[in-house]
Amino acid sequence: MVCTRAFGVLVVIPMVFAPFSVAQMTEPLQSGPQVGERLPAPFNVLCVVDAESPQAAGTKTSFVEQYGANPVVLIFARQVNHPLRSLIKKLDGEVAKRKAAKLRALVILLEDDFDVTEASLKKLTDEDGIKNVSLAVDVAKGPPGYRLDQEADLTAILYRKYRIVANHAFRKAEWSEKSIHQVFADVSKLTDMDKITSDTHLDPKRIAAIVGVKATTTKDRVVRIAWARTDVAVTVDGMPLKPFAGLGSWAAFTPAPHGAMVMGDTVVFEDEVTPAMDAAFAGGLEVTGLHNHFFHDEPKVYFMHIGGQGDPEKLAAAVKGVWDAIKKVRTDRPKPATRFAGEAPREGKIDAAAIEGILGQKSETQQGVVKVTIGSDGAMHGVKVGGSMGLTTWAAFSGSDELAAVDGDFIMTAGEVQPVLKALRKANIHVVALHNHMIGEQPAFYFTHFWSKGPAQELAKGVKSALDAQRQAAQAKGH
Repeated sequence: MVCTRAFGVLVVIPMVFAPFSVAQMTEPLQSGPQVGERLPAPFNVLCVVDAESPQAAGTKTSFVEQYGANPVVLIFARQVNHPLRSLIKKLDGEVAKRKAAKLRALVILLEDDFDVTEASLKKLTDEDGIKNVSLAVDVAKGPPGYRLDQEADLTAILYRKYRIVANHAFRKAEWSEKSIHQVFADVSKLTDMDKITSDTHLDPKRIAAIVGVKATTTKDRVVRIAWARTDVAVTVDGMPLKPFAGLGSWAAFTPAPHGAMVMGDTVVFEDEVTPAMDAAFAGGLEVTGLHNHFFHDEPKVYFMHIGGQGDPEKLAAAVKGVWDAIKKVRTDRPKPATRFAGEAPREGKIDAAAIEGILGQKSETQQGVVKVTIGSDGAMHGVKVGGSMGLTTWAAFSGSDELAAVDGDFIMTAGEVQPVLKALRKANIHVVALHNHMIGEQPAFYFTHFWSKGPAQELAKGVKSALDAQRQAAQAKGH
């Protein structure tokens, strides 16, 4: 691993290339911890150039610990090319200009061949006169817990006080001079985060234009948009319910140090939940709740809460993506579906040993249902509680090996929620609820319930992928 270090800037560059296809470009690339998340645990890299301590060259260095809570631009790259060199030169100047703000920058090249990489970074430093950016080398897969996508030719993580302020990831074919401008546009956020004043406002007209609805601004500078669900008639307890009585989707945007923060609640019918959730994740939003508000409602109505931080226009576009995904479902099928597509599993035999082998856990079998339960530990009002008191993750497999259904529940801490939800959806497992079961527990726990159909062992692999994502998130908590 080679590490070059300059004042306030840490750059990490990976040299491994992943297969690329045109089809993959249509899918948003997420690499590394996302906006709002805490930075994973510190890690050591081989320092090539240390902007602050030249004598550290050639040693293993933990720049994360060294930089502390200061604003940092952390870049992982897989090749030294013209756009990267251009970015490093711009960062070098920016760090020099913002010395009073204690900006740091680190570039890390990801490459298993340290000797070749170290030489290329030293050459870059000499030829371009880099003085304020640190350079280092790490293995191709990157540091543990950072979730770097192997398709990402460059991942730029901007953080402050160990909290991610901005994240940019580019595939090889997407990485260009234009990418530099996208990254550099967010650098000022790191040092200007405390400058929000009573004069800071969002542009309601711009947000309205992006989403295609009317926007209003409240006295406390919150921009709100709404969409009344008049497209499906709903009755509650036999009474027709008007949208104003609780069938309206909304999103609210408030100025924030990193641009804006959005929170919202989205009305979804059962067949809209999965497309809406996928659209939220594709747009960089978080899903923070999924539950019902009524009893005896026809058709069944659910509410998906969303949140996000970052550029207000990107957040507005993400909300529009969620609403558009819902509208497409209703355009394709005006009446909400009453079940998932596909055949219903029939009772048969499920290989419990195979399920256990995939999940790495012992199972119980009752009436043909194979169930795996994993306990967690916590405390309630000063009393230790565990799996026997309901702190469990579980998955139950019904049907047959050829066609089964899996349902279950994940217990998660706050930092584990989004990774688990995304892993479930990547495995084509439907998330059917996200809520809490307790009040006052330590740590705070959240629970997501899920359902899917398919070959039993494939379902088990999907659940395993979510368990793996949860474990990685737990290991990456660090600060």
